[in-house]
Amino acid sequence: MKFAKTLSIALVFVMIFTVGAVYAGWNYFQGEAAGTELTKNPVMAELVTNGKKGSIHEVTGSNNLLFQVDDTGSYVAGFTGAGSVKVKFIVNSGADADVITSGIKLKATITIKGTPTKYRADNGTDVFILAPAITNSFELNGGNKCANNVEIEITAAQILACLTFCEGQTVTLDTHAEFEAFELALTTYTIAITISEVA
Repeated sequence: MKFAKTLSIALVFVMIFTVGAVYAGWNYFQGEAAGTELTKNPVMAELVTNGKKGSIHEVTGSNNLLFQVDDTGSYVAGFTGAGSVKVKFIVNSGADADVITSGIKLKATITIKGTPTKYRADNGTDVFILAPAITNSFELNGGNKCANNVEIEITAAQILACLTFCEGQTVTLDTHAEFEAFELALTTYTIAITISEVA
């Protein structure tokens, strides 16, 4: 019996521009105007998924995923991530003995939700800032069964591997106005992680 669960993670974008900062970031110099730091905090949507064999739950307090767009050099935008989130399978009474003893195999599928706004790349084409890669899913727990009530980690690196950034095109944000336009477009993207049983 298949069942699915969706973790909707409001995409976290920490895009920083500072004046005279030591750390890498977006730097804009407009006369004597001071720099501005813009941040967005992670938001986790409610998780509601049940199946006859059991249910999947996010481990409370385990989500420290952070996705960031930053300057990779010469104002070229790049996408990185850090942290992880944990989920666990809770078996229902009455499930098959093998499910109770060994659990089930699970996979994560990464998609983009919302109404994404395109942004113009340096080559003049309008591109999706984030989109699912050709391979946008992976099995949890190294492909092994996920036992009852055992926490399984999903890392930012695994999620990043399932996404493309700006369709592989270069996007340069070398003015304050371009930065703000890109950030506004970015707010229309939400990363969704769907957890389902491997067939």
